[in-house]
Formats: sequence, structure tokens, C-alpha cells
Amino acid sequence: MNKILAILLTAMLAVTCSAQAPATQPAVKLPTLASSKPLFFKMVFGPKATYGTLVVIDESKGPGKGYDIAYVDQNRDGDLTNDNR
Repeated sequence: MNKILAILLTAMLAVTCSAQAPATQPAVKLPTLASSKPLFFKMVFGPKATYGTLVVIDESKGPGKGYDIAYVDQNRDGDLTNDNR
């Protein structure tokens, strides 16, 4: 699991990284996050980047303990509380 998360993080960091929710992202329902600076990503798919999925990386053990969990809006409904981690 840690290798998969590291690969995912590396790939997403190459695209974009933000400590704040994206300004252009519509309102989303987030799970309770432990980190004071969660990382937000939007992965886009398709030849014209028309399909986007929001990903939030969190420090489940608290700030400064390391990013170790990813929340992915798998069904792209804007609610990260109803998807698997």
C-alpha cells in the first residue's frame, strides 16, 4: 500500500500541488481531515481533459506525521465521504 501511495503521490506532485482547496473546484464534501495542510489534486482524464477527479492527501496521524492516506472522489459526485480511501 505504501509503495502504491508513494507512486501516486509522485505522479500527482509532478502535475500540481496545493495546500488549499482549488478555487475553481465546486463545493465538495470532505471527510474530517487530520492534517493542517492537506494536499488537494485534480486528476484529469481524456484527450481534452474533460473528466476530473478530486484527490485529497491527508496526514491521518496528525500534522507533521507524514502524508499517508488518500481520499479519491471515485464516482465524481463532489462527496469524498462516500468513497473508499
